[in-house]
Amino acid sequence: MLAAIYWNPSRDIFTIPLLGRPIAWYGVFFALGFLIGYFILLHLFRGYLLSKPYFLKSDIKDYARFLMTLRNKQNHPFLKGFLDSIPVSLREKIQSWDLRVSVDESFKSSLLDSLNKYMRDAPSKIKAKIQHESLPFLEKQSRSLSENDKRSISFRLLFEKFFPECLVDLSQRAKNFTEKLTVYTIIATIIGARLGHILFYEDVLYYLTHPVQILKTWEGGLASHGGAMAIAVAFVIFIKKQRKNWPDLSVLRLIDLVAIPTCFAAVLIRIGNFFNQEIIGRPTSFFLGIIFGDPMEGGAAVMRHPAQLYESALYLVTLVVLALLVRNQNALKFRGRVSGYFFILVFGLRFFVEYIKEEQSVHAMSYLNMGQLLSIPGVLLGVCILMYMRKKRKNRSKLAESSS
Repeated sequence: MLAAIYWNPSRDIFTIPLLGRPIAWYGVFFALGFLIGYFILLHLFRGYLLSKPYFLKSDIKDYARFLMTLRNKQNHPFLKGFLDSIPVSLREKIQSWDLRVSVDESFKSSLLDSLNKYMRDAPSKIKAKIQHESLPFLEKQSRSLSENDKRSISFRLLFEKFFPECLVDLSQRAKNFTEKLTVYTIIATIIGARLGHILFYEDVLYYLTHPVQILKTWEGGLASHGGAMAIAVAFVIFIKKQRKNWPDLSVLRLIDLVAIPTCFAAVLIRIGNFFNQEIIGRPTSFFLGIIFGDPMEGGAAVMRHPAQLYESALYLVTLVVLALLVRNQNALKFRGRVSGYFFILVFGLRFFVEYIKEEQSVHAMSYLNMGQLLSIPGVLLGVCILMYMRKKRKNRSKLAESSS
């Protein structure tokens, strides 16, 4: 019989000189999860933009310089094709516009509409070699892109090539979006997870009489369910503030995009919990059992399930499943598909892991613990999202068939 592993590392890696502030393993894993999650989200959102390479008003940094460059290079077949495709009145306005005068909003809107229309409906007479000057770049992208998508993307990239100082490229736009969304997500996670822990797992009256304790997140006490609820609220706020820049984004689409990086962050956070010796499992004789020398919640130093590692492994499985959906089935193309599976897998697996965890809430119940009660709505939400979006797609297909 193998001897059980005795686990009792220091919760802190080191102490910052002069400040005397210890840096905990949990904090490092928490920060690392969000840092790497940021780059995963950046990659996913860039791929999403490639499938929708339209122009926004904010994409043109200098309208006067854009018009000047357009005039100077108007004889190039690609740009000539663009000018020939737009209404005569707009073409004349472009040619006669006084570059010393700021461009008005109606002109901006007309120009953007024409740019986006040209990328969608570019005339076939444009030579293939011009259409696909930038296709070597596209070979690195999703193989599931249609020919129309590839042509549209190549046109977007060609515009960026002709107007490098005037246009925000897709990579920069993805970076701007990801940075803003990451800030919202981090703030919502910390606030929501802390308040969720207090509401669902602790004595609320104690914190009402000791409000300073609410701020001491470094002492532990973050609930993932509370973080999830706060993130949803943050996404609603984000969408309202960014409606002008991202008119086609929704809360569901944001969840589609952040699902994979969220799973990755959850994997590292649970490893951080393991170093912190919190969220421990129940006593067991199972061969994977570990003896926690100094559990944060207290309790005897006996062999227990390493519930944090089990949960971390299940989140990793969820991450792989979602990544395969995105890569092999182009799941991001169908709004809500990634979100639905994300909620079902994350909260469904969490429900069963709770059976081997020690009760963490002071509001103990007979049959289900707090983690399980909070996970059930998440699973139901995932099922509802998949069913609703599937029904919506079917209705859209029927409508398209009837109209044709």
